[in-house]
Amino acid sequence: MIARSTAFFPLLLLALLAAGTYWLDYIVELSAPGGKGPLRHDPDFVVENFTITAMTPEGRPESRLSAERMVHFPDDRTTDVTALRLTQIARDERPPLRVQSDRATVSENAEELDLYDNVVVVREATHDRGELRLETPYLHYSREREIARTPSPVVITEGNSRVEGVGMELNAKTHWFEVKSAVQATFTRSAESRK
Repeated sequence: MIARSTAFFPLLLLALLAAGTYWLDYIVELSAPGGKGPLRHDPDFVVENFTITAMTPEGRPESRLSAERMVHFPDDRTTDVTALRLTQIARDERPPLRVQSDRATVSENAEELDLYDNVVVVREATHDRGELRLETPYLHYSREREIARTPSPVVITEGNSRVEGVGMELNAKTHWFEVKSAVQATFTRSAESRK
């Protein structure tokens, strides 16, 4: 009987080693990107302290994006940006537009943009209008529809005029905006409009 148990011991040891190897391989595949398990939210690249300038087909600067840090995630194809600064350079008689936020998330193909914390959008003054400034803690922008919206408190100022409230939708194509609730407004006519 002792001879038989010693003969089976090496086979039992090999079976345990094979099972252990299979288990370790399974665990590694679950946690690895591209494995059989769910993808982890790990970045595939990080860029720090950068500036990107987009050019028109004619070779003129169209917009400039700079940030302290940009991190791309392959699992949901989003990009997180820290200390975003975006400038849309004047074109087609439109004044320059500046956007900044502490954080931002950009969807795949940059179709959707979520701006978080200290969001400020500034349209520079023109010869007949003062600077327009929008401030909110959160702003969502759809590039295709050219619509910006927020459920958060918002303050909009132009010259000495001021509108504040909670919730806003702005259509960049039609230049129409709506403040949803708790609206308080003060309008001051410019010297040009009083003539």
